[in-house]
Amino acid sequence: VSEIFYGMAQKGFSLQDILREINKKLKRILPVGVFCCASMVDLSFRKHSAEVWVGGIPDVLVYRKKTRELENLKSSHLPLGVVDSDRFNT
Repeated sequence: VSEIFYGMAQKGFSLQDILREINKKLKRILPVGVFCCASMVDLSFRKHSAEVWVGGIPDVLVYRKKTRELENLKSSHLPLGVVDSDRFNT
């Protein structure tokens, strides 16, 4: 999984592409009933933005420095390795 992440990130692949590839690998190698709960964040300093993917874990909290507020990001995706690539939604 780390080889997929680092290799694709270094080549500039999108968060969605990296997640799809990791999901495909985990679906292939993990036993039935075993999966990977995760969150992944794509920070763009150029755009001053963050893209967050949360799958199968408790909510992620984001601290907004300007407003000093916490934002609750709910897990809206299945864990990695649960569904085949054609049903995996990023």
